[in-house]
Amino acid sequence: MNDTPRKEIMEYIDIRYDLDGRKISEAIHFLTQSMQQHGDLRIDIEPYDDYGSATVEVRLEKPRPETDTEVARRLQSEAVWQETRRRQYEQLKREFES
Repeated sequence: MNDTPRKEIMEYIDIRYDLDGRKISEAIHFLTQSMQQHGDLRIDIEPYDDYGSATVEVRLEKPRPETDTEVARRLQSEAVWQETRRRQYEQLKREFES
């Protein structure tokens, strides 16, 4: 499994910061502190909440490689999917060849 290519997974860091009404310097300060604590994070902006508000929130996330468990789970899922597709192919082949 060590030679299996690992996919990059975006892991959400549970930090939300409401930008609405903030000064730019406050937002920069918050983002700088977050970067110092967690490394260089990706910003995911969610422009609206469930209630139709125009509040802009920043959700931070960072990439990480898949763990061995996640790789194994993904490979197992792909194997199941391939087997399902093979069975469908065989069934369709029998139907159309007869």
